[in-house]
Amino acid sequence: MNKIKKEIDKIELPEELSQRSRTGVQKARESMNSRKIPQPRNSETPETQGINEEEPRQEKRKFRYASFLGGLAASLLLLAVIVTGIMPTGGPLELLRGFRAVGESPDESDLASFEIVDGFGEDFQEELPVVGSREKLRELTGFAVDRDRKAFEDDAGTGDFQPAFENGSSELDYSSTNLQVQGVDESDIIKTDGEYIYQISGNQVVVSRVFPIDNMEVIKRIPLEEGIFPLQLYVDSNHLVVLGVKQHAHSGDDPTLEDFKVSCNPLLSHLKVLVFDITNKSEILKTREIEVEGHYVSSRKIGPTLYLVTNKRLDSCVIQEKPGVFYRDTAREEGTGEIFLDQIRYFPGVSYKNYLIITSFDLDRPEQPASVEAFLSSGENVYMSRESLYIAVGGWEHQGRHDFQENTAVFAFDVKGPRVEYRNRGEVPGNIINQFSMDEYGGYFRIATTTWEEDSKNHLFVLDRSMNVVGSVNNIAPGERIYSARFIGNRAYLVTFEVIDPLFVIDLEVPHSPRILGELKIPGFSTYLHPLDEDHLLGIGRDTAVTQYQGRDLAEELGIKLAIFDVSDAARPVERHMEIIGGRGTMSEVLHNHKALMFKEGLMAFPLMVVESGNYRDYGNFDFQGAYVYRVDVKEGFDFLGGITHLEGTPEFYYTEGVYEKNVERVFSIEGVIYTVSRDYIMAHRLEDLSRVGLLNLNY
Repeated sequence: MNKIKKEIDKIELPEELSQRSRTGVQKARESMNSRKIPQPRNSETPETQGINEEEPRQEKRKFRYASFLGGLAASLLLLAVIVTGIMPTGGPLELLRGFRAVGESPDESDLASFEIVDGFGEDFQEELPVVGSREKLRELTGFAVDRDRKAFEDDAGTGDFQPAFENGSSELDYSSTNLQVQGVDESDIIKTDGEYIYQISGNQVVVSRVFPIDNMEVIKRIPLEEGIFPLQLYVDSNHLVVLGVKQHAHSGDDPTLEDFKVSCNPLLSHLKVLVFDITNKSEILKTREIEVEGHYVSSRKIGPTLYLVTNKRLDSCVIQEKPGVFYRDTAREEGTGEIFLDQIRYFPGVSYKNYLIITSFDLDRPEQPASVEAFLSSGENVYMSRESLYIAVGGWEHQGRHDFQENTAVFAFDVKGPRVEYRNRGEVPGNIINQFSMDEYGGYFRIATTTWEEDSKNHLFVLDRSMNVVGSVNNIAPGERIYSARFIGNRAYLVTFEVIDPLFVIDLEVPHSPRILGELKIPGFSTYLHPLDEDHLLGIGRDTAVTQYQGRDLAEELGIKLAIFDVSDAARPVERHMEIIGGRGTMSEVLHNHKALMFKEGLMAFPLMVVESGNYRDYGNFDFQGAYVYRVDVKEGFDFLGGITHLEGTPEFYYTEGVYEKNVERVFSIEGVIYTVSRDYIMAHRLEDLSRVGLLNLNY
């Protein structure tokens, strides 16, 4: 190694070499001269520690040593090319062949990213290539496509155990949106800050004061301009953010939108972001607008920074007329902006007919233009921690003329305040069900997938920061598929289902060697898992019964099932408590949307429609729509406190016109009072006996 350092020092830099290159070579020299070459060390695993302590240390040493050598090889190669213009084929580089640089996958060397580890020099990331021209865009999209990726419009765990809720700065005791990761806010149709409730109602946002109870009133209705369809909201102490869809007809006359238009696309859909200053509730003012091409995928908010993910589909018309990405931001002096082809990056070896667009901006700095980045890619599900953003998209890769391999590609970004920086791309077999199939913990990314070949199989993969798979558990529950997943610290919990419901407990303490610790088989299945404490999980899903059909056992879905799982003995998980609600036709948004759940210090509530006596031949009779309220205790189980409804009259009137506006959509707890929200009413009920203590009619 000393010999190599001497050879580097002997290199004479040509005078015509750029200053940037000369500076880079000089830094490499200084770094080599100031760095001791790491020596491999032999160490035995202490019997008292097993693999949990020493094996990761050994792996880390090997990882750093290999990374150092890989980085050294890259540096020597770069120096040789800069100085001579010739790719070296002999000398010291040949001795390093076989070592792989950090971030380089075996079959995708063109995606390699080199990272100097353990303090050696400065980290750097190889830039993705840019599209550059219409001709290259046509070549990449195939409009000669070797892989089709889905572009979805719909939105689809945590670290150590902690309640997945976050209150704002208010001193009031209240429940807020149920989150996957504490500190990473998610948008919803209704939000509260403990004193006010903000809700989307038709083409407007209604702001209502709800605390104190004796002063409930609608204080503001914010109408949205024609053509904007509101989707979801964010709220903090100073800002209200409305996310909506903006439809533009090509025949319109708005000159500020002229750059968005494409003659052969008569209707364009964009994500519209409206920011309001709500510091003074009596005078709510719109302070900013941002509009980005494409369909809304998902978003997150960390502190004052908002992150938005959209997809823009491509076709031959768009490529011919407007191949870039257009956006509007009132913080820009010129108003509109464009991401040109020489700024749009792509992933070598993979084709997409879609742009993945990431927009981020700081709400506290309205004068600062938004950061907008575009990739020739796509997005379907989003997971975000405070440090990283992961965007996943499922698809199929051609393996032969009639054979396809399901894969999920995951794009990893580092969160740098109001910006995100691309880190790397990984890929695993199979597809995921939703955002809870993904998680980041201890520098590793974990993901659970289901593959569909001759039979369905389930898998869990662990990837390092360079998005290389370093550990996995494969072929879990053949013949079944994953219905829910939750990652909590060093454990993963998976629910698979075909006829009965197995709950799997998986140990992730050693990322390179995940293993199944225990399994529980019971009737029914959970579509959502919620941590109660370190040893107990709440499962919300369906009750089932086994029925015969043409000589086969099939599962008949019945009512909603609530369950408390005891996982204190991971090898033998137990269902401690169980509650069944209604019959086959009973429905609740909480079955597929975690944000519909209110859970605070053992108090649980969620909206639902209850149908009694339903079976696979008959969905039964309507009985109730509103919210069910429970006390949940890991020892005592479920204590049903009662139901709260906004409906009037007998059940048979439920299907009449206008009743939908009285469906309870969200439930909040503020200072010990239960608030239920529909489009017609906000009702307040005392927790002790669920007696009504407040009513706000939103139609006046």
